[in-house]
Amino acid sequence: MTLSKTQVDKLGERLRKADVPSDEDLRLLSGFREERRAAMDAATSGLSEIGGTVQARRLKTINSIVDKLRRESARLSQVQDIAGLRIVSHLTRTEQDRIVERIEAHFPGAKVFDRRVAPSHGYRAVHVVVPVDSQLV
Repeated sequence: MTLSKTQVDKLGERLRKADVPSDEDLRLLSGFREERRAAMDAATSGLSEIGGTVQARRLKTINSIVDKLRRESARLSQVQDIAGLRIVSHLTRTEQDRIVERIEAHFPGAKVFDRRVAPSHGYRAVHVVVPVDSQLV
């Protein structure tokens, strides 16, 4: 059920504007969300290969995606955190930086958001968004 980028963004606009999303739009969003599961699995394997132990993984809930679309101006195709993984460990700042470097090397095109320096929405960690098979995790 892969949607084009244009179809994804039109879906996002409908979800943003609707007081109550249609059953069809919720079905499409659910499929879009599920398509990120394979990328999340691949990212989990990649992190395992470089010594990162994933403590938590999740697909953002349908309601959270809709809320985010209504709260922010991003298009649905730009939402980077539909699939997410978390490494939780007691590491020094230097050890944290090393694992970020290994992630960047393993996943070409990774983007780093260091929230340790400038916390955002309560987050004080390093966020790394990696592309996996055209999906962002």
